[in-house]
Amino acid sequence: MPENYGRRKDDVMPDDLTPDVLNNLTDSQKVHIKLLQNMNSINTLLNEINHDVAIHNRILITGNGEPSLQERVRNIKDYIDAQKYWWRFIGGALIMQTITLFVSLIVAVAQFLPLLKRLADQP
Repeated sequence: MPENYGRRKDDVMPDDLTPDVLNNLTDSQKVHIKLLQNMNSINTLLNEINHDVAIHNRILITGNGEPSLQERVRNIKDYIDAQKYWWRFIGGALIMQTITLFVSLIVAVAQFLPLLKRLADQP
């Protein structure tokens, strides 16, 4: 990760100290300055992340004036479930009608077969 990750141009802490100022500081002052720079970078990075989170929240959760992504997914799932129900219902009805047609044809042939045989045997 680069040294200036998460920093903006308007950060109040300088990135590096000049050599003449750096020579006049004690070790503890150098550590304190480095800590302040890192804390400022972390704060800046958190502000940028909060902005991204707000954008994602607006798109995914609140919807930004239209149905949110979660609501759209729920609506699509409900639509697919309804389509599955009706396709199963229609498929079941067609299968039942087909079975009923074949059973009624078998019954009709079984009832008319003796009559057809008698008609065939008559001169």
